[in-house]
Amino acid sequence: MNLTARQIEDDGILDDLVGFYDNSVSAGGLLRKAEIKKGAFSTFGDPSIKDWWRKVLDKLELGLCGDNSLFRLLQAAADECTGNDKLKPYQLNRSQPDNRNNAGGNIKLTLPETLSIEDICKIMDKAKEIVKETGKDLEMNLAYQNSTHLSLTIPDCNNQEELSLITKRIQEELSNEGFNCDVQIENHNFRDYYTDPLTAEGPDSQRFAIERVRASTRVKDVARGIMSTYSDDIWPSRGGQKTQAVVDKVMDKGQKGNRLNPTDTLHDAGVRPGDTLRVSPERTAGAINPMDRDAALARVRNEVLDFVDAHPGFTAQSNSPVAPTEYLFNFSTKGFAPSHFQDGWPRHINDHEVLLVLPGDFPVQAPEVWWQTDIFHPNIDPKTGFVCLGELQDQYRPALNMGVLCQLLIDLAAYRNYAETDALDMDAARWALSDKGQKAIKDIKGQTIKSRDEKDDIPDQKLRIRKIKS
Repeated sequence: MNLTARQIEDDGILDDLVGFYDNSVSAGGLLRKAEIKKGAFSTFGDPSIKDWWRKVLDKLELGLCGDNSLFRLLQAAADECTGNDKLKPYQLNRSQPDNRNNAGGNIKLTLPETLSIEDICKIMDKAKEIVKETGKDLEMNLAYQNSTHLSLTIPDCNNQEELSLITKRIQEELSNEGFNCDVQIENHNFRDYYTDPLTAEGPDSQRFAIERVRASTRVKDVARGIMSTYSDDIWPSRGGQKTQAVVDKVMDKGQKGNRLNPTDTLHDAGVRPGDTLRVSPERTAGAINPMDRDAALARVRNEVLDFVDAHPGFTAQSNSPVAPTEYLFNFSTKGFAPSHFQDGWPRHINDHEVLLVLPGDFPVQAPEVWWQTDIFHPNIDPKTGFVCLGELQDQYRPALNMGVLCQLLIDLAAYRNYAETDALDMDAARWALSDKGQKAIKDIKGQTIKSRDEKDDIPDQKLRIRKIKS
């Protein structure tokens, strides 16, 4: 493919290179990934980042770094920026997000600050040399900004002990070469990449562009990033702390997909470039928006229908086709019901039926929920089936989207949501806190106390988030 530096600039690719590779680590990593040595390149950013990249492209066009070096550079960039439309023509099939899983190991090198591109290439060459001596190959994933990190993959290394030995040796040998690097094993099994373009929506419908976010970023770090942009008077708080955020993947027509697991990486959660995520307070709604009863009932009807359409297997019957005041929901998810025997172990159930009642002064008063089928849960009265909605009721707002409540019911049944304090069923609360109860909850992929209370104050990556003007 015949390429020119002028063509790359005219196509807007130069501007994207400047945007994505605006520091010596990321620029040096890209050049090394494209097997382009530093050569005659000047100090990074001299006189400006754009002028530096323009000079690099000019020299590559002259063939100073081998044949097809311009093409190799764009191919390497397309492997990292999988959602960039301008780079799509240069993307290999193996670079596409769904083809990036591997059975090997990933390692991360944290480098000293202000390394030159030449030093970064030396580090990469040394790491590759060490891995090659074991009979394996080393691939470059990302050299990303906001931190001086290189992300590498050994595709055919699936032995944890062997991976640990390689990691230790890389650190020792780089130290001997005078490079003080921290080398760690990463906990994902795919070649990392950027998920741009990625959009998020807040609870007030404000849209955000999340720039240069890696696929290995955890869902909960995205939630925290969006949550941090809101002031305390907009985002609900409890006990002086902001309510935790939950993330849903927005589907066609603005409908929600399945709730994303907060500890999953974006890649493992099925998030791909071009997707939109909805971030909202857990068990709470958006801003107050009072309305008259008839309009509120009609709104609820539409929200319930939207949720039903987006969640196969979740059905709803109502007492009116126009403005219902009662809904009977049926859905399936793994949960627990009381034992048939006194002091017996809770039995497994799958099917649930729940009654939603909109009281006479709705929407000023919160809706009421009554479980109709047997269930064993700390926050559901074992005699009446009354459901304690927790913060959803304590911080109820008239603009509550019924899709949020419907999702809460599924999460309650599956033990992804429960509170041990002020329980309506003390037997269920004691069982949920016991070792046996926690194991049973974990077995159905519910949320254990340990995983719920696990705190990670500093996200692994500082996210670049900006508001999108309407």
